[in-house]
Amino acid sequence: MRTTDGRQRLGALIESFHDLQERLQTLLDAKWAALVGSRLEEADALLPREESLVRQLQAKAAEREDFLRAEKLRGSRGESLLDLAREWGEDELISLAEEARRQAGELQQFSWRMWILTQRGIRHLDLVVDAVARGGLQAPTYDGPAGSGNVVRTQSALLDVSL
Repeated sequence: MRTTDGRQRLGALIESFHDLQERLQTLLDAKWAALVGSRLEEADALLPREESLVRQLQAKAAEREDFLRAEKLRGSRGESLLDLAREWGEDELISLAEEARRQAGELQQFSWRMWILTQRGIRHLDLVVDAVARGGLQAPTYDGPAGSGNVVRTQSALLDVSL
C-alpha cells in the first residue's frame, strides 16, 4: 500500500542512486583517462573521492534494503525500487529507476574490465620479475621427469609465493 511518505522515500532513494552512480561514473571516467595517460598521481588523487562515493552507495543500498523490507511488510510485492515504482504506477520514477539500473550495469562492466586489466597486469609483472630473476633465460616448462618430485610449472613461482 502506497503512502505519501513511501512515495517520497522511493523517489529520494531512486534519485540518490541515480546521482551517486552518475558522480561515480564521471570520476571513474576521469580515473581511466588518467591511467591511460600514465598520470598516476592524478589517478591516485581520485581514490579518496572514489572510496567516499562507494561508501555512500553502500549506505544507500542498505537503506534500500530496509525500505524494501518495510514495504513488503505493508503488502508490497516489489523486489526492487523499480518494481515498486511500477507497482505504484509512478511513471517518472520508473524512467529514473530504469536509468539508474542501466548506470549500475555500466559501473559493473567497468569494474569487471578494471579487474581483468589488473589481473593481466599482475601476470605481466609476474613474467617480468621471473625473467629478471632468471637472468633473461626462459623458464622451463617442467623441471624434471614425472615422479621426480619436481612439479609442472604453469607460471613463475616468485609472485605465487608472495601472493
